[in-house]
Amino acid sequence: MSDYLDYWLKSYVKSNTSPNTYRGYEQIIRVHLKPILGHIKLQELTSLQLQNYYVDKLEDLSAQTVKHHHRLLSKALNDAVDWEFVNKMSP
Repeated sequence: MSDYLDYWLKSYVKSNTSPNTYRGYEQIIRVHLKPILGHIKLQELTSLQLQNYYVDKLEDLSAQTVKHHHRLLSKALNDAVDWEFVNKMSP
């Protein structure tokens, strides 16, 4: 996850968002996502790990802030599927 999030920041966020959005996303990734999810291989990330991340973050952050983390992760992971870094699982 760590390497992918770095790649996503450089290849998508930097060219498709404002400088302020880029800085905000970079901070969320550096301060929050990488320390908890960064060691997990992108292909091995599970819904349960994401849910546990959100639950843990709700202890220290507002619900609105955690929603922002969710939107960032959702976009990054959807891009990973679109770019064929991972396969989309069928229901």
